[in-house]
Amino acid sequence: MAEKTDKKADDGYKKADTSSVLKLEKEGDFIEGVLMSYEESKMYKDSYALAIRKEDGKVETIFTNEIPVQAIKAHDLLGKQVKIIFKGMTKTKDGKFEYKEYDVLFKD
Repeated sequence: MAEKTDKKADDGYKKADTSSVLKLEKEGDFIEGVLMSYEESKMYKDSYALAIRKEDGKVETIFTNEIPVQAIKAHDLLGKQVKIIFKGMTKTKDGKFEYKEYDVLFKD
C-alpha cells in the first residue's frame, strides 16, 4: 500500500517530466537527442516507440516503422546522440504501397 502524505511537493523532490509523443509529419521534421530506448509498439502494428531525451532534458517518444530501428541496431545507437529526420513518403519498388522514410544520423 502506498504511503499517504500531506507534505507539499516542494519538500526536496523535483517533479519528473513525463514523456510526450511527438509526431514527425512534414518532410524535414526531426528530433535530436540521446536515444534512451526503443521497443516494438504494443499499440500500433509494425511500429516502434523510440524515447529520445532532448537537450532540455525532456523525453519525447516518436512512433516509427522498422527503418530507423534497423539503423539503430546496426550501429548500436542506444545511449548515443541521434537525429531522426522524416524524409517523407516513399513508394515500394512495385509502386503498390507507400511508407514513411527516415534518415538516422548519429555522433560517435
